[in-house]
This record gives sequence, structure tokens and C-alpha cells, in this order.
Amino acid sequence: MNKDEAFFPGYISGPKLAAEFGGEEGFYHGVASGSPTHDSLIIWTRFTPAQPTAYVAVTFMVAEGDDPAALSSSAARTGTVWAEAGHDWIAKLDVTGLKAGSKYVYGFTAAGKSSPVGHGKTAPAPGWMGTLTYAVFGEPWSRRHS
Repeated sequence: MNKDEAFFPGYISGPKLAAEFGGEEGFYHGVASGSPTHDSLIIWTRFTPAQPTAYVAVTFMVAEGDDPAALSSSAARTGTVWAEAGHDWIAKLDVTGLKAGSKYVYGFTAAGKSSPVGHGKTAPAPGWMGTLTYAVFGEPWSRRHS
């Protein structure tokens, strides 16, 4: 067993499909956002399909503010991206044209299933002078490379 197999049990055997989650397709890996600029935010999720050859239409919704109800309003920005095996059914996109220093809610739907709702915030406008607090998450380098 190599160290990747030891650290990521089951990964070498292939992608996770719905059978490993009770047989139901869905969003089992949550949502995330990152790389904010003053006018954009990257959002992503992973859809778990039933079949290894699935080509899945994933609809995204993004709305300004904190209220998840805004995702179903006419003010929400929507579109479709495609998730496929070659990218482990990850739906990832750069949402542009957003307002600087603003909060956003976002979510995804596919195959009649809805993802959890995510929250993100764009960076302040260029030239803004103030204090920023960042949070960085990850795994210690020593654990991944020992």
C-alpha cells in the first residue's frame, strides 16, 4: 500500500457514487466559496451521481445578502454548469460582476436535489483602507507529506 492509499482509503478504487451514500444521488460534500475579489467569487460543490458515466446539469443560484430565500427570487443570478466524471462531478465557477464588499448566498440544484446554502463575501473595492480578517483552512503539510 502506498502512502496515498493509506491516507485516502478507497480513493484509488475510483470516485464516490450514490451507492456509497445509500443509493441516492445528491450533494453529500457541501458547498464552498473562495478567491474573492472586489467583483467576483468562486463557488463550487460536488454532485454524487448514481452512474459512473453520468453527465449532470447543475444549476447554480447566487443572490446578494444573507437570506437564503433570495435564491428563489427574480433578483437571483442563475445558470447551468456541467459536472462529469473527468472532474469528479465538481461544479465550480467564477461568478463575476458582483458588488465590492458585499455578502452573497448561493446554492446548487441537480436531478431534483438541492445543495446546502453557502455564504460568501466579495473583497472591498480597490483603494479601500481598513482591516481585513482572513481564515485559512487546510491540513498540516507534515501530515500530507510524511
